[in-house]
Amino acid sequence: MKRIDHISIAVTNIPRAVKWYTKQFDCKVEYKDSSWARLKFENVDLTLVLPSEHPPHIAFIDDNLKESDPVVRKHRDGSIGKYEHDGFGNLVEYIKYKK
Repeated sequence: MKRIDHISIAVTNIPRAVKWYTKQFDCKVEYKDSSWARLKFENVDLTLVLPSEHPPHIAFIDDNLKESDPVVRKHRDGSIGKYEHDGFGNLVEYIKYKK
């Protein structure tokens, strides 16, 4: 069974969105820069993204990803991932983190 790693939603202002979500919910800021932020909840992480920088999506852990696969991208945190559309207008990411 695959595990959901994070859900990514589009916002128009990262600092303002981080402030709102951390005030409304019991979550912690794991990472924040000018184009995205990662908030840690007890059961799943939520990423806040600017639509011009990152696509909104849902991400699943996939330890079978291979960096040599031509559709796999390396992320700035060292993880690798690939994206596909689910046929219903949603983007799905498969992600693998370095151990």
